[in-house]
Amino acid sequence: MPVWVLSFLIASAPPQAGQWRLESQHTTVRVLSWGSFCGKEPKDARGIPGAMYTLTQQGTDFSLKGAGRLLSTSACSLDPEGYAARQRDQSASGWRVECEAAAVAGNPQVSEHRFEAVSATEIRYVTRGERRKSQALDACRFGYETEMRFVLASEAGPCSVKGAPARLVLDPAARDAAPATRICFKAAALDSNGCEVEAGTVTYSVEPPESAELDGDGCVWTPRTVEGPVVIAVRAESGAAHGGALVRVNPTGEAQPTETITQTVAKSRNERVKQLGSEVLAGAFVIKTPAEEADEAPPPVVVEEKGFPWWLAALALIPMVGAALLLLRKKKPLPAEAPPPVVVHAPSPLPEAAWKCPKCGFEYADPGKCIHDGVALVSKDGMSRKTMFIPQFGGMKCPTCGQKYPSRAKFCGNDRSPLVPDL
Repeated sequence: MPVWVLSFLIASAPPQAGQWRLESQHTTVRVLSWGSFCGKEPKDARGIPGAMYTLTQQGTDFSLKGAGRLLSTSACSLDPEGYAARQRDQSASGWRVECEAAAVAGNPQVSEHRFEAVSATEIRYVTRGERRKSQALDACRFGYETEMRFVLASEAGPCSVKGAPARLVLDPAARDAAPATRICFKAAALDSNGCEVEAGTVTYSVEPPESAELDGDGCVWTPRTVEGPVVIAVRAESGAAHGGALVRVNPTGEAQPTETITQTVAKSRNERVKQLGSEVLAGAFVIKTPAEEADEAPPPVVVEEKGFPWWLAALALIPMVGAALLLLRKKKPLPAEAPPPVVVHAPSPLPEAAWKCPKCGFEYADPGKCIHDGVALVSKDGMSRKTMFIPQFGGMKCPTCGQKYPSRAKFCGNDRSPLVPDL
């Protein structure tokens, strides 16, 4: 068998099954685009070391299960629901899984997971990707990378013998909150070697005293009103072990403070809060990764970033709403319009008329134009007998007065009656 084939099989062989200990966990976050409407901004984080994981082999793959997580060389570890593996491979460098979820803002969500057997007693797991929390084109976007190192737990290992709790670590370690908000903390106990042990009975208190109301085991109600951003220190104790957390309360209606919580702690007038705050901030452990915290946060309101005024978008919706209302209204039929009356501006003909049409011979009392052919009337005194009207046989006749007219006439000049054929 060639040497390179043997080295490949050795390098890609799954680690030994059994108990493995989480030696370290670090998450690095690179915020690409973030606004005040995006919610809690993800930060760099550290995990609590000492948690025990059980390694199970499945052929050339393996999985690590512990601390409420499942890390597998054939699955989308630490990814939220909706991610599915689209490519996976195994090589001399280890195991690699590429996962994908539905697109957000037109961009697919992609993550990468790598497992590397550094040695027979050490495993290195790295996951990285980019997350979006808004449908806006360039908003609420960050990249992350989480690295976890596991060592094989043996009788000579530092966690083979559990010690007494030496300190407590609270999750969350620091939190911004509004007035009248309930926040619950989880306490993890570590021994002097940094290994997780049973915490036992944990009691809580707040500093300054009576600045917040304790509710049940590890839950705190923030005050109903505050004059400005204030910091409340939460202290947890279990025997000789103790730990703390910080809660910064912001007044109702005030935007999220631009200063860091470290700056707010430094401004506190309570020396005890300053002391506890410095202890918490010096080793602020968190249990969840930023990707996991982003999944638990409620979906943000989709607002275009880069200072786009929301009121301008609201104004743009007004014409569309008006058009929709017009379409929904039932169209009422318009009343039928009566035809305009026919107005004939013509002089009133009389039997003793002094004006006559030179074309049809019809007589009128006043000067003007003939209502039949539009010819200008002339005085009867200036006309010769040759131009006088001679009734035509077979023309038109008035059914009322009996006056006869030529075939082109339409109305009687005496009574305005419509003419009928003279049969």
